[in-house]
Amino acid sequence: MSMKEEKAALRKAIWAELAKLSPEEMAVSDDALFENFLALPEVQNAKVIFAFWGIPGKEPNTRILIEKLLKQGKIVFCVWPLSDFGKVS
Repeated sequence: MSMKEEKAALRKAIWAELAKLSPEEMAVSDDALFENFLALPEVQNAKVIFAFWGIPGKEPNTRILIEKLLKQGKIVFCVWPLSDFGKVS
């Protein structure tokens, strides 16, 4: 199996596990992830953060994280998928 195929299989397995979580469980998981991220010295000392906009139901709700970063005075650059083009911008 090639690296690309391995990554696709892993991504599929992770998304299958995430699909089993309730919205409440996802929110708890997201909160723990974001608190750990925000506690990193690299994040605390950063002036600029590059983030992604999570796909609802499949990825963490990074909107919450981005709002917290902005409230801390960070500059946040964000990418999100463009459904019209199937590309990331």
